[in-house]
Amino acid sequence: TENTVEELQQMKDTLKLRLNKSHVKMSKVADFLIQSCEQYKEYDPMLTPAEPSNPWISEETTFWDLEKNTKDYSTRRVKRWAFSLDEVLRDPAGKEQFAKFLAKEYSIENLHFYNNVYELKNVSEKEVVDKVKAIWAEFLDPNSALSPVNIDSKCMDKTRKQVLSSPGRHTFDDARDHIYKLMRSDSYTRFIKSDQYKELLAAKRKMPSNSSASSLGALSMSSKPRPSKWQVARKHMETRSLMPIRLSTTQSPTNTS
Repeated sequence: TENTVEELQQMKDTLKLRLNKSHVKMSKVADFLIQSCEQYKEYDPMLTPAEPSNPWISEETTFWDLEKNTKDYSTRRVKRWAFSLDEVLRDPAGKEQFAKFLAKEYSIENLHFYNNVYELKNVSEKEVVDKVKAIWAEFLDPNSALSPVNIDSKCMDKTRKQVLSSPGRHTFDDARDHIYKLMRSDSYTRFIKSDQYKELLAAKRKMPSNSSASSLGALSMSSKPRPSKWQVARKHMETRSLMPIRLSTTQSPTNTS
């Protein structure tokens, strides 16, 4: 009987969750998908020709090297930052500009905390506990934090318990989500509307200088992987099939008459 009661209780909880779960019509999902495709069409090298070349076809990495450049970037790239906070944080130049804005707004500690929690996922196992303690001491310790971030009391209590009892890679996940939502709803919105972003958008720096482009091109050529035997053979066959038939320069054509 006990098991039956527990099973019924679990079924009740499951059904309750399903009732509370929001549902979206397929038409709205399709509209969102179309909108998303149209929004990112300009940035898909398979749909829109990439400058200087499509790395997926040409095997040249210059396009990707330019995307990592934080000193010289195009208006097209800046425009993408307005899509979402994720686009800003994914782009090194975007994150750098966002950090400058947060420093002016005296809220740079939110981004520093977010970055530190992200780094926690990638440290070695033996460094996890020390990294957790360092993050707690710098950002969340109510008595001695050097760069305190603001999270609600429920999230703080849960995080404190995890730091004390079982510090791990996911200790600050709730606090990180809280700070992310805070940046997305407040700081990011103001950043996109700021004069700083508008000036970057109006700069119209479409491509880097010739010297930087050539150096990046040289870098990509030096790091370009050697083609496989199959690729060489295929290229050879394509060349042979396109080569026009020529008469020998040393022999005259045979007279068949």
